[in-house]
Amino acid sequence: MNASTQPARLRPFRPQPFGRYTLLSHLATGGMGEIYLARLEGAQGFEKLCVIKKILPQLAEDTDFVERFVGEARTLVRLSHGSIAQVLDMGLHEGEAYMALEHVDGKDLRKVAARVRDRQVPLPLTFILHVMGRVLDALAYAHRKKDDDGEDLKLVHRDISPQNILISYEGEVKVIDFGLAKSRLSAAKTNPSIILGKFLYMSPEQAKHQPVDRRSDLYAVGLTLYELIAGKNPFDSIHPGELMSVVANPRIPPLDEVEPLTPRAVTALVSKALAVDPAQRFQTAEEFRGRLQACLMEIDPSAGPESVSRFMRELFAADFQSERRLLATLKEVPRMAAAEAPAEEGGPAPRPAMQPLLPPKTIRLDGPVEALSFHPTPRSREGGGPVSDGETRPGVMVDESTRPAFPIEALEEEARARAARQQPQAPESASSVEVRPEAYVRPASEPPQRPSTPEPALRPATMTREVPMAVLPPEALPPAPPPRP
Repeated sequence: MNASTQPARLRPFRPQPFGRYTLLSHLATGGMGEIYLARLEGAQGFEKLCVIKKILPQLAEDTDFVERFVGEARTLVRLSHGSIAQVLDMGLHEGEAYMALEHVDGKDLRKVAARVRDRQVPLPLTFILHVMGRVLDALAYAHRKKDDDGEDLKLVHRDISPQNILISYEGEVKVIDFGLAKSRLSAAKTNPSIILGKFLYMSPEQAKHQPVDRRSDLYAVGLTLYELIAGKNPFDSIHPGELMSVVANPRIPPLDEVEPLTPRAVTALVSKALAVDPAQRFQTAEEFRGRLQACLMEIDPSAGPESVSRFMRELFAADFQSERRLLATLKEVPRMAAAEAPAEEGGPAPRPAMQPLLPPKTIRLDGPVEALSFHPTPRSREGGGPVSDGETRPGVMVDESTRPAFPIEALEEEARARAARQQPQAPESASSVEVRPEAYVRPASEPPQRPSTPEPALRPATMTREVPMAVLPPEALPPAPPPRP
């Protein structure tokens, strides 16, 4: 999706509401805008992953650019084809123009080519032919698309290139950015590198600023085929200062001279697509697709989405597993868009925004932390004053979710009442024993001796301690062992 920066998983990002969407993760920043993985949220818990493209702030200030972007996006909403990434929504949110696109779980063709290049192995020819056949399916549909009055829309993609062709892990092929080339050319006024990268796939008439039609898209398909089979673009070694003139007057060597193992039928197919004169090229995407399909059937009639899926999952095995874990984590992000939406007139007030949930085994560090209390517990507290609830806290807070079904207080009260009924009332003096302070200190050299003097008088209360004798109920005593035979 024209990503030009490092992946978002290397950057911190806090999910945030965006209209009826929740932005989950920043994917990349392209030449025209920022790209986010988002979640579309609806009634009754409806959720769907999608991609949000927002215009860059400097381009959002250009009124003409925004109007052109929105106008072209309205056209894209009309397109509905299995090989075209569907545009779900477009509009303005808080002054920011955006477009919501179908989320394709996979990689773009540029990354696929780069991965096999790193492994120093060629792309399978059947894989290339099948993928480009699906691209021609999408172009054939878009080129013949009509408006509500039956008039030809005359849609031209203008930017067919490997980075605008997505391949899912299920073997699907999706073309993205249909019809946005005009807006992208406007964006090149502030970012010249955009137009420089697109020169590699421009048709000669496009480089000469001449009128373009659907045959320019077919030329770009031919260039993409050439690059994928040969392993390099024919204009890679051209100096940037000479690139415009070379693209306008190309001299591309035959494909079998660069890659000798290329079948003759495929070499002839690519040569016809790369004819400088548009009249010498394929005139329609259907014609181009028919010839390409015939070449594929001669090589491997069984090639299809299944073989593409196997190839993608093997080529990006580590990426596939890490992306599964990331998507599973993002599913735990709570719904935020509905909580942030303003209340309608006469309707109920909106609920406060929900704080994002943290993954398991995560400690929140951004909230207030209560200091630990070292005050004495009520049993050892001096003075007998009231004890604040904040001084001591139980290990498990008892609330409605943790309180037992039968109250503990009632059990204790019943046990005390039953013990009182079964035990005779004892005199008050029998329930306590007076212990003198001298009893706590015993000399180490002299053995303990029984006192021979009469019992002294009772000391003041301050010099004595009373130890209450607890009376255990019968049911608290352990059962007596059975008699031995």
